[in-house]
Amino acid sequence: YEDRQDIVENPILIFEVLSESTELKDRGEKFRQYMSLPSFREYVLVNPEAVLVEVFFKKSADEWRYSIYQSLSDVVHLQSIDIQ
Repeated sequence: YEDRQDIVENPILIFEVLSESTELKDRGEKFRQYMSLPSFREYVLVNPEAVLVEVFFKKSADEWRYSIYQSLSDVVHLQSIDIQ
């Protein structure tokens, strides 16, 4: 992909906006592929049809922490880049 400008090579954080047609792939196959990237540390799934944000954060090589946000008053903390 050397000639492409829309490719990120070493992502730390990836956001996916879910849709009915892509949700299963985003939660399954794509997430597993992303997990194989050494730089990848955090995965955020956003459901545009509801107040719902899910965050997976890599704590160690084989351990991921899951957080769910379901209220408009919730503050999402993105640990990989240390922002809220």
